[in-house]
Amino acid sequence: MSSDSSATQAAILEAGLKILTTEGHQAMTVRRIAAVAGCSTIGVYTWFGGKDGLVDTIWRNAFESFTEALETAKLATAPLAKAKGQAMAYRAWSMAHPMQYQLMFMKVIPGFSPSDESIVAAARSYEALLGAVRDSAAKGELNSSDHDAVALTMWSCVHGLVSLDLVGGHTDQPEPERKLLSDRTFTVMIDALAAGLTKQKM
Repeated sequence: MSSDSSATQAAILEAGLKILTTEGHQAMTVRRIAAVAGCSTIGVYTWFGGKDGLVDTIWRNAFESFTEALETAKLATAPLAKAKGQAMAYRAWSMAHPMQYQLMFMKVIPGFSPSDESIVAAARSYEALLGAVRDSAAKGELNSSDHDAVALTMWSCVHGLVSLDLVGGHTDQPEPERKLLSDRTFTVMIDALAAGLTKQKM
C-alpha cells in the first residue's frame, strides 16, 4: 500500500470519527465524510465499502486500541494486581476516547452490527481481563473458582461507573467536583472488589 493510500485511509477514518463526535451519526453520509477527509466519495467506497464498513473499522480499531491499553496496564504488587491495573487502564482509556467507547458499548449508531472479524477483535479485550483473573487464581489469591464470574463482576462494575461518567448521570455537581467524586468512587469500588474477591490472610 502506498503512503498516499495510507494517508487517505487515515484521513477518512479521522473524518468519520470527527463527524460522529461533533455532528452525530445522522451526519455521517459518504458525501460528508469524503468532504471532511478531502477525498472523493470513491475513496470511501474503495477502502471501506461505504459508511457501514467505515463504522465497522472505527469500531474494530477502537477495540484493538482498548485491548492494547489493558494488556500493557501498569501493575502493582497487591492481590489481583494485574486485574486492578487493567480496571484502571479501562477507565483511563475510556475517558480519553469517549466517543469510541460509546460506539463500542452504548449503541450510539442505531442498527449498526459489527462484522465477525470485529467481534473477534472485541472479544480479546475481555479475554485480557479474564487472563489477569486466572493469573490471580494461579497465585492462590482468589476466594472463588468461578473465574468468568469474577472477571465479569469487575468488568461490569468498571463499565457501569465509566458509563455514568460519560453521560454525567450520577451527580449534579459541577466540574471539577464531579470528577473528584468519580475518582474517589472508582478507588473505593476497586479496593472493595479486590477485598471481596481475594482470600483473607489469617
